Amino acid sequence: MADEIDWLDLPGRWAYGVDGGGRIFFINDEEKSTSWVHPGTKSPIQSGHTSCPALHRTGH
Repeated sequence: MADEIDWLDLPGRWAYGVDGGGRIFFINDEEKSTSWVHPGTKSPIQSGHTSCPALHRTGH
């Protein structure tokens, strides 16, 4: 299993936010920019809710 990434370990002036769907994004106030990709690891963080219409729901 891959090592867990500490997404709170942010370099420099980076902070994080959470959108309405619970997805984490990163904010650089100095550069006035945002990103879905972690500024330290250059990898997206899997968070929030996603929808995939190809998956069928089953009722209980």
